[in-house]
Amino acid sequence: MVVNHQEKYPGGRIAIIDTDSHHGNGTRDVTFGNHDVLHVCFCSSDRIEDKGTKICVNCGYDTSDDAYLQLVRSEFVNRLKDFKPDIIFHLLGHDTAKGDYGNRGLSKNFFPRLVQLLKQSSQVCQERYLINTHGGSNINVCEFVYTNAIRVLASK
Repeated sequence: MVVNHQEKYPGGRIAIIDTDSHHGNGTRDVTFGNHDVLHVCFCSSDRIEDKGTKICVNCGYDTSDDAYLQLVRSEFVNRLKDFKPDIIFHLLGHDTAKGDYGNRGLSKNFFPRLVQLLKQSSQVCQERYLINTHGGSNINVCEFVYTNAIRVLASK
């Protein structure tokens, strides 16, 4: 049976960036086959699937803030102009921070920089940028990350 994704998933094109430490297999499973959804997951493997709309990027477990941001620019931001999303949906996990369970070596100060980069990049879709909180258990990191994400989003 051929599924018509326009009927099953009405609406526009969605670019999902998943910066939780672990592979977003649930998101991938739900969106697989829908080429109006770009899902770029920053996890522990390098893989491109589903006609180039489902991408895994190995960001390593001992990375730096600058190296991770460069991966986001090259593997997500650079795809936005061609993909032409109507919205950017960010699965923002803070478990990638030093001291949290998915530690990839990122400082707390990395997260406002990431949100700022994606906010600026959302000009491609009329500044439609939505953050969904994701993994992490360190309350100090959590409070810093999401308080500062709101500050970045609220600033002009």
